[in-house]
Amino acid sequence: MFPILLFEYQKENNKVFDVTNGNIELEVNKVNVEEGEIGGVFVSTQFSDTDMGAKAPKKMLLKGIFYGRVSQ
Repeated sequence: MFPILLFEYQKENNKVFDVTNGNIELEVNKVNVEEGEIGGVFVSTQFSDTDMGAKAPKKMLLKGIFYGRVSQ
């Protein structure tokens, strides 16, 4: 049982910074040419943080609306 506890502590103490890929889809639903504004919805899939390598990442699905203003 002692080696298992040692391994768990090693994961907590040996920090690793992982960069993972994600994906985002944007759909523009509204455009206001006079004000230079756009808006729509997005869907994003990505992995959660790993607490610097101590935990396994979870797959996350994010959905929402976005708004933007275009300036020249």
